[in-house]
Parts: sequence; structure tokens; C-alpha cells
Amino acid sequence: RMLQAACRGAREGAGTGKEATKILAVTVLTSMEMTDLDAVGMAGPLAAAATRLAMIADQAGCFGVIASAHEAKDIRRACRESFAIVTPGIRPAGIEVDDQARHETPSSAIEAGSDFLVVGRPIRDSADPVVMADSIVADIERGLVARAQRPAAPAADDPELTPLEPSIPGRPSRRRR
Repeated sequence: RMLQAACRGAREGAGTGKEATKILAVTVLTSMEMTDLDAVGMAGPLAAAATRLAMIADQAGCFGVIASAHEAKDIRRACRESFAIVTPGIRPAGIEVDDQARHETPSSAIEAGSDFLVVGRPIRDSADPVVMADSIVADIERGLVARAQRPAAPAADDPELTPLEPSIPGRPSRRRR
């Protein structure tokens, strides 16, 4: 209900003819591992928890979620096509991962289905931030090419798909391979 209220408030607060603020929900922090989920009482694998939370955000009308690239493929299959995935924990190859338990390179994150990447420390801490930023942009471009060459995701009515669990009451079941 909290996400639904936030989305409704954003729409109502925008006023006539104005675009509403885009609401993003957080799934599982990229600094968290399975033991962290256990500690806060969330059962199941990280990917299942993140996907379940993304589906709730999608049903509530959120613009998208903040999620690890590790869960992006599952979220992409489970949620509407226009549902945005914003991914932190981005580290170019060979760069210190710091506190990020679930990190990914820019190209891998884009190829997995992320729409927006959050990159801070690799640029901030670089001896040459401009060169680092250019390198990240080139890696993003490689990810976009790889994603464009990948076959399209199957339609939700594909008979080879099985239900994605757990389902959310009141929402049509989305399915995946």
C-alpha cells in the first residue's frame, strides 16, 4: 500500500499537463548477501526476493526498481516491458569492488537488462576521471550491442513457460522459462 500511495501521490501532485515524479522502489541492496537477507527475515534466494519485490513495485505502479544486475534478467521477465531497472554496484573490470557484494561490469549489467547504471566511486576515485568515464561509456555501448543481438524475451503466453513464483494476489501471473 505504501508504494501505491507514493505512486498515486506523485500523479496527483504533478498537476494537469505535468509529468509525475518517477517512483523507484528498492529491492535488495547490492551490498547485501544471502546471510543479510536471513538476518532481516527474508526467506529464499536473493534473486527470488528481489524479483518478488520488483513485482510488488510493478503492480503498485512504480516507474521501476533499484536492483542488482544479478537479478535484472529475472525482473525483466517478471515485470512489464517499460519497467525500469536502475542498477548500482557497477564496477569496471579490474576495479576495487569496495562494499559491493553483488557487483557487475557496465556491459554485463546492460546486457542483463539494466536500463540505468549508478557509477560513482570508480570515476570519483580514478586518477583520470574523464578517461574512466569514457571507458565506462564504451563498455555500456558494448553491452547495448550484445543486448540488441540477443533474441527477444519470450511472450508471457509462450506455452514453454512456467509460472513465476510466488504470484501476487490480484495480478495476472507472469511466466518464465
